Amino acid sequence: MYYVRLTHDSVCWQRGIGLRRFYADEIACVPAPIARFLLFARLATLHTHDMKGYIMSTSITHAIERITPPASEPVTLAETKNYLRVEHTTDDALITLMIVAAREAAEAYLGTSFITQRWKMTLEDGLPERVTLRYGLVQSIVSIVEKTEAGGSTTLDTSAYRLSIDKRAVHIVSPRTGFHFEITYDAGYGATASLMPGLIRQGILQHVAAMYEQREMSVPMPAMALQAYHPYKEISL
Repeated sequence: MYYVRLTHDSVCWQRGIGLRRFYADEIACVPAPIARFLLFARLATLHTHDMKGYIMSTSITHAIERITPPASEPVTLAETKNYLRVEHTTDDALITLMIVAAREAAEAYLGTSFITQRWKMTLEDGLPERVTLRYGLVQSIVSIVEKTEAGGSTTLDTSAYRLSIDKRAVHIVSPRTGFHFEITYDAGYGATASLMPGLIRQGILQHVAAMYEQREMSVPMPAMALQAYHPYKEISL
């Protein structure tokens, strides 16, 4: 477990047991943006505070797994070839791979699922009051299951939780401790590309074009794609 102290201009951490005050010669510090990232990513949760800063604890860890991939891509092979002005079929397999790569890169960059897909998040040691669900927008919570160390399981009643207004988190009525919890949910703009923002689809085409031009799957997102994604990028404050 790590304990974190947030001040006005830095974040400091130390591995240890139990909450306590920190002193300058006992800790290491990094710039304040890291503190904001910790809070945003839920790697640290507010535990207590005083006039000099905040002490947080990373007692709950989580893992994310895609259970069901999207049934289709945001842009079709035909649309992409038309954008690239490619009339032959020689590179169809390559372009298809590039579409998938560009979509996955955009989803990771925006932290958002595009075409409907199912995810499972596993949390160890407890279920806090608010759990940020990665790769929203969440359409629905399929289930929240509590697992015991002995192998048993209990599915929480739907009255025990609710989806947040922004569809990126679940609120737990009564936070609890336990061996681990599995939250399964469906996320995305919808079942078809027509439900997605046009700018995101345009950004994917621009990224594919950059990859195709350089014949390289690991080409960074071009500036035009980043500009297209910008309105949908959440900023941590």
